[in-house]
Amino acid sequence: MRMILTALALVPLAACSAASEPTAPMSPASLVQHELERRVADFVEADEPGLGQLMLRTGRVDLDGDGVDEVLAYVAGPTRCGTGGCNLLVLKDDGNSFTKIGDISVTQLPLGVLKTSTNGMRDLWVTVYGGGMPQALMKIPFDGSTYAGNATVAPATQIAKPGTEVIADNPLSLVD
Repeated sequence: MRMILTALALVPLAACSAASEPTAPMSPASLVQHELERRVADFVEADEPGLGQLMLRTGRVDLDGDGVDEVLAYVAGPTRCGTGGCNLLVLKDDGNSFTKIGDISVTQLPLGVLKTSTNGMRDLWVTVYGGGMPQALMKIPFDGSTYAGNATVAPATQIAKPGTEVIADNPLSLVD
């Protein structure tokens, strides 16, 4: 009995000591990712005021072969998603600001890039399903000025297998 009481008395102390430990500092890669997500959230909020709290996942990939990565941003929020998914933003990043070169609706994760290109930009692939649509992979081409706006209608076309994954199907980050 004494042994059980002693063990029970230590449980609250263990919980207190674990809770009071400082959190581990973010890795340099995590800090860079957090800063990118903050910049993307600021851009989205300036572009579409009043969206409310945003959640997102971002990835970087060179789409035009110039050696500078563009940003793919899967953006979720109260007005950004429906039964078919959320929007994928494709952004050129000059380090200070973004230029939108795509806003693709009805997308799901995972998503990424293909080896093929259309009009000087790599083709994207996205997952689609929901809203009555069966799961499929879709190729999203660039028309010379923007990527197709809807992943479920032409010029988007269904493909058999994905290319290189840029954003995995993982939980979204709440942007604070």
